[in-house]
Order: sequence, then C-alpha cells, then structure tokens
Amino acid sequence: MPPSTLSPAGPHAPGLNDAETQIAQRQHSRRAICTLDATPAHVPRARAFAMDTLTAWGVTGEITFTAQLIVSELVTNAVRHSGADIVRVTLDGDNAEVSITVSDTGTWHAPREDAENLPEHGRGLAMVKESSAHHHIDPSQRGTRVWAMLKM
Repeated sequence: MPPSTLSPAGPHAPGLNDAETQIAQRQHSRRAICTLDATPAHVPRARAFAMDTLTAWGVTGEITFTAQLIVSELVTNAVRHSGADIVRVTLDGDNAEVSITVSDTGTWHAPREDAENLPEHGRGLAMVKESSAHHHIDPSQRGTRVWAMLKM
C-alpha cells in the first residue's frame, strides 16, 4: 500500500455501522479520507491533509487551527500507543460543523490516571475534549476510533 491515500467515501464507508452511516448521511455533505502508515513521520502529513481539505472546503481561521491540533494529537496517540500499521483520518463537514475521526487497527490503551500531572505526555485526549463540542472514543476488537466534532 502507498504511504498515504486520499479518497472520497460514499455514505456506506467501510468501518461505519448503520447508526453512524445514517448520521453521516444526515449531517455531512463532504467527506475526505487519508490513510497513512502509523509512523511519527506521517503525523505532519495528517495535519497537512486536514489543513488542505478544510481550506478546499472554504473553512478558515480558528477552526482550521483547532482541527489540525486535534488531528495531530489523535494521530500521534495512534502511532505511539496502538501498535497499528496504518492510521486513517476522516474529515466530514457541512456548513455547521466538522467531524474529525481517527481510526486504527491496533489495541486500545486507556489514558493514565495521572496524565494531567505529566510534564510532556498524556494530555492529548484532555485537549481534544476541551477543544471540541463533542468527542467519543470507540475501542473495539478491530481497533480504536476516536472522533471529535467542531462547530463552525
């Protein structure tokens, strides 16, 4: 597989259950997907994907910065902690919100209880929670999917 791929996905994208498919059909008029090797070198590519996609959609300003930050944190977590070979970034958007989903096929590791007291690491999910209108972590036997919703 090439190191990254970008492709549009229809309303029945792989990995979405029926409820998520219905939400995607109802709420989002645009979708872009980027699949990357799960290596630290690809974190900047994930950020660039978010910026380029949102810019192409006409989204600018603070929401673009926040989306890049969230993508960076979530992809970094997947790279560092999941053990997966690839990570997928999905952006869904309409005129009211942008949804960021990062998924991997690795193993979920719950954040450390003392993450808030660590000097450098362990605060990424707390930052995602504070920066987004909604967020959710969906660990399963097939991997982990984390999404965050940004309101425009």
